[in-house]
Amino acid sequence: MNNFTLKFFNPELELQYQNEKIQKIRKRVFYLFMALGLILNITKVILDIIEIKPFTQYINYILVGLISILVPISIKWPLYIRYTLMVANISTALLQLNFTESTKAQMYYNYGSNFTQFQTCAYFVSDFIDSVVQVICHTIIKTSITIYETRNIDPQDILMSVGAAIIISIVIYICDSNSRKEFLQNICENIWDQQLPEIIKKPYFQVSYNKALLQFNVLSWNDIDLFPSYCDQMCQGCNVRNFLRLFKCDEKDLGQMLQQVTTGTIQIHYGKQKFKIRIINIGVDYTNKIIILDDTLTQNSNHTLMISIKKTMSLYLKQSSNKSYQTFFNWGMMSLVLINDFTIQEIQLCKLIKKLNAIFQKQKLFDFFLRGDQNIVFKGYINLIRIYLIQVYLILIQVYDHQEKKKKRKCEHKPIPIFISIYKEIDKICIQLPPTTNYLLFICKYTKNIFITQIESTILAAPLSNDLKIYLNTCVPFKIID
Repeated sequence: MNNFTLKFFNPELELQYQNEKIQKIRKRVFYLFMALGLILNITKVILDIIEIKPFTQYINYILVGLISILVPISIKWPLYIRYTLMVANISTALLQLNFTESTKAQMYYNYGSNFTQFQTCAYFVSDFIDSVVQVICHTIIKTSITIYETRNIDPQDILMSVGAAIIISIVIYICDSNSRKEFLQNICENIWDQQLPEIIKKPYFQVSYNKALLQFNVLSWNDIDLFPSYCDQMCQGCNVRNFLRLFKCDEKDLGQMLQQVTTGTIQIHYGKQKFKIRIINIGVDYTNKIIILDDTLTQNSNHTLMISIKKTMSLYLKQSSNKSYQTFFNWGMMSLVLINDFTIQEIQLCKLIKKLNAIFQKQKLFDFFLRGDQNIVFKGYINLIRIYLIQVYLILIQVYDHQEKKKKRKCEHKPIPIFISIYKEIDKICIQLPPTTNYLLFICKYTKNIFITQIESTILAAPLSNDLKIYLNTCVPFKIID
């Protein structure tokens, strides 16, 4: 930053600063300045016409015309507001010509004070160099008009005008310098937040304590899923607050400790879990803190291992053959991988069931038929529903195979027809399994299925009924993940 002009050496940074100042304050002050100036000047013209004062009207005419030019320029080129504001503010010095010897002293003083306030406001929303130009022009114009009107040169008045101009220039310099430093500080903070994950390679989160709401707000994080007690069904803020509430240090909640000036490495625990975290305070008031996970737990290592296993399994499933026994094996592997996947997508139930029907019909032992509403679409846990239906199909095959063997029929000569219906029942979506199914055998296998018992309560609106109706849950509390 140039120490004299206070202009940034980087042109892009200077342009960013100008745009921010225009949006925050300069544009609002300019348009308010123009609106008020237009109202006052037009009012003055009307009053002069009524009172028949033709010799003072031309000043207000000039100012109205100037406003009519400056406003369109500022609207079309917003960056030029700094210059149009400067021109408009300098032109206000000409209003001194509106006053004559008949103007009362107190009125003259009051008007002068008001004009000075407006002009000073424009100084402080302008850049330092622009403000200095305005101060110099105002000083010269006011002094020149005073000397011309009074036909007298007052050294004390001139000295006071120069002294006031110097003092206000110094104050504007300090204010504009501080404004630019604050802008640079905000830029640095944004860069710091962006680069923090690169600087801190370990899992961490940054929080700020809100005293009004009595809660911690999460500012940034990295690998937050490696922290203990993390749940992918909750937002990041809820995960952090849950972590601060559960874990303790010396029988004191971690959240309570963070409200104090705590720094360094400490050991925390929850039940039998013990590990170390590092706390870093940021800022003067220590309300912003960074919590770094220093000592990774075994369960976190297992979590990382599971991610690696999932990737390997996914690659294997894509490369495996299309044989029937291989398909069933792949489904089992896929169920293990996706059993905790709560991804929500739009589900076309008919399309999903038809796909399962086509796969099972390749066994040439069963013919699956779909009946009912084929336009049912809803939002749900796509992978959990897929796992659930796969297990239901497998149980159906086992039950029908047992029934046919009991009847001593040769199933290979004639495929067994299995009819599945789907429809809407009020606000519920129902899948009707074949009523000819051996209910007791089906329920026995259904209740012992490890996958079904784990995800049934999540995806079903009600438990499986005696007439083998499956009611799917269509009310999910989370957002759709593309």
